[in-house]
Amino acid sequence: MTLSRFLVFVGLALAVTVATGFVGVAVVYAGQLPPLNAKKWIHAGFTGGWFLLFVVQAGLARRHLRLHRRLGVASLLVAAGVIATGVSVASGRYLRWGPGDGEEGALGLFLMYLLQFALFYSIALLRRRDSELHGRFLLFAGLSLAPPATDRITAAFGTPHAVSPALVALFVLLLVGYDLVRWRRPHRATLLGVCLLVVTSFVGHWVAGSATWAETVRAWLPA
Repeated sequence: MTLSRFLVFVGLALAVTVATGFVGVAVVYAGQLPPLNAKKWIHAGFTGGWFLLFVVQAGLARRHLRLHRRLGVASLLVAAGVIATGVSVASGRYLRWGPGDGEEGALGLFLMYLLQFALFYSIALLRRRDSELHGRFLLFAGLSLAPPATDRITAAFGTPHAVSPALVALFVLLLVGYDLVRWRRPHRATLLGVCLLVVTSFVGHWVAGSATWAETVRAWLPA
């Protein structure tokens, strides 16, 4: 199986997971979880649009490269929308709920996911001529957007919170499994992506949980 075909299937599965977390949970458990306001729906639209372009572009990468590259321009604009609306949603949540009760940390984690998305997406664009790295890093960019959705899924079904990162890790394991079948070893781009994901997650959680971050947020966003 080619990487592009693998990314189509995994991208679809990841898109369904994210859609279930944001839209499916909101519909099934309406009134039990925080509702999706207009800002969240707009953010969900940009996020869904990015995943749609990811899957379509992966399907076009092998035989319709020119169209694949043209859609890349649209993907760049949609990615910018994901980040801009994500920052708006995160800051709006903090201003609505106010300081304390871990809200500063929640804001920090959401911003971390957006920074991870921007990092992986930017590297993928810069290395777009390296198809193996380009495709894998776009997948890691998508994985960066998954935790808020998987968190909602675990909250809706009352499962332990550890299930949320486990769902994200499952997609990483699928990529490693693909590499083992095709290359008999993890691809260097996969290893680099995993290292970046782990390191940025560790640093992000450390910063988001620090008193300095909480004080900074209260100074920037007085509720």
